[in-house]
Amino acid sequence: MERVLWPMEPVEPRIASRFKVVFTFLSNPLSPVSRLFVRHDPGDLYRRVTGLYRFEIVLLFYIMATILHISLHEYLETDYRPDREFVDGEIRERNVGKWEHARLQLVLGAWFFMHEKEWGITCSTEQRIRVAENRVRVPDLVVLTAGPQPEVLTDPPLLVIEILSPGDSYTDTEERTQDYCSMGVETVWIVDPKTRTGRMCSVSEWVASSRLEVKGTPIYVELPAIFSQVAYA
Repeated sequence: MERVLWPMEPVEPRIASRFKVVFTFLSNPLSPVSRLFVRHDPGDLYRRVTGLYRFEIVLLFYIMATILHISLHEYLETDYRPDREFVDGEIRERNVGKWEHARLQLVLGAWFFMHEKEWGITCSTEQRIRVAENRVRVPDLVVLTAGPQPEVLTDPPLLVIEILSPGDSYTDTEERTQDYCSMGVETVWIVDPKTRTGRMCSVSEWVASSRLEVKGTPIYVELPAIFSQVAYA
């Protein structure tokens, strides 16, 4: 049975952190929305915001969803720094910018670039892929058959690579991978800089290996060699 969210039950900190922007907005006494939550004095708003009751969180979530949802056209016409993903009208931030993540992305990109002519491929980093009618993902690297490519990919790449960041959850990674597979991507690599390991998914089968490959092609990478470049180059 689904658990009922009672009004006076505190919310976990991890949920509260996601609404800090809304709480900042509500703390402004001139905000028309904040007046909905203040009955007699500013202390009531402080109690409500810091207490983080579940009933109010649900209402705030509804407000955020109404405000933050945009159309696919608006998303495609907007430049973000860094780029973000579009999932069913919601703009989602990506975990980027940490040294090992950025360095590994560079080394992997250089590896594929050196083999483009030999393998008949082209490689790109942080390329938008329209994985479904209302979803656009931005993987760390994509490998495609050589040739001109559109601004936003709509055909399945040969390979999609995601590099894990400390903030990536299992749920988010699984959802992203499922989007690629549903689009028709036959091979997805997940590389973890923290554990120096990698997994490859081909036809819904996950295999952990130090040598990642794309079946039926010459494409491969030896992770120990790649990580040695990340650490010591």
